Amino acid sequence: MKSKKKAGLITVIIAVTVIALILTYTFLPAFIKDRGNLYNAWEKGQWHLTNDDYDELLIEYDHVRNFPPNYTAINNFDSVLREYTDKEEITHQMGDVISYQDTKSVYNERDLTYLEEKYRQEETKDNTLVIYVLYLDGEWKKEEVLGLSYRGTNIVVFKEMIMASAARSHNLEYSSIETSVLIHEWGHLIGLVGRDYDSEHEDLDYPHHCNEEAGRCVMAASVEIKVNGRAQAPPTEFCELCQADIEKIRTMNDPWGPVEIMTYIAIGGISLIGLTWVISVGKNKEDDWYEESDQYDPYSTDMDYEKDDEERYY
Repeated sequence: MKSKKKAGLITVIIAVTVIALILTYTFLPAFIKDRGNLYNAWEKGQWHLTNDDYDELLIEYDHVRNFPPNYTAINNFDSVLREYTDKEEITHQMGDVISYQDTKSVYNERDLTYLEEKYRQEETKDNTLVIYVLYLDGEWKKEEVLGLSYRGTNIVVFKEMIMASAARSHNLEYSSIETSVLIHEWGHLIGLVGRDYDSEHEDLDYPHHCNEEAGRCVMAASVEIKVNGRAQAPPTEFCELCQADIEKIRTMNDPWGPVEIMTYIAIGGISLIGLTWVISVGKNKEDDWYEESDQYDPYSTDMDYEKDDEERYY
């Protein structure tokens, strides 16, 4: 009876160990990355480009009053998204109007966090990836920045700066600049240029921007403005080298990143614990067999002989 119980216990230990290994391999990497925000830029880029993690894309726009998104720019942005992503569905959602008391003439990281916590409605979940886009007045830390991106899913468009820039040239439409800014910042979200891998066409003077050696590219660092003159509209297309980078990002894989190494260590630890349990139970089973044998012999054999001797002498 005890032998059957031990065998059943060993089976349970093996089954629990196998389940723990499967759960560790399946869920631990994502758990570690989510809690520590340890995703590589190219992994976040794959969120946007492929259907592996999310097959739907939702873009939420919040804006300061009098500085809303331009629908021509949004339509152009949508065309680029549909060209380069594998998403089954792409939705653009107009969100809240940011109240005047929450606006600033100069914004910083804390301001962006505050606005997102107060006004953002949609979060990435289930099979839907959400890009959160803030349209703001004012400027970024007193710098001539038209847009920025961060956290893999956030874009900020400084609409007032864009409109002021367009007004300085005779022929520039702010919608064309806005289009370029949206696509440019999305390019950063998907990992362009030179993020997490070496790019030979990265501009040394402006890191993470294209040097345009393959022609005009939306990933260049600046928009040409000619005061009181005629300026060329900014590019809205990726150059051939950036397109090649997009395809590279789409298929990148690093099985030996820090998170994966931590996962393999955990798997090794669980395997060792499971093996130790099995060996321990097996050893106890062997010891129990000897104990049972020692208890059995005196009563089945020796006692019979003693009884016979007793009957013989009495």
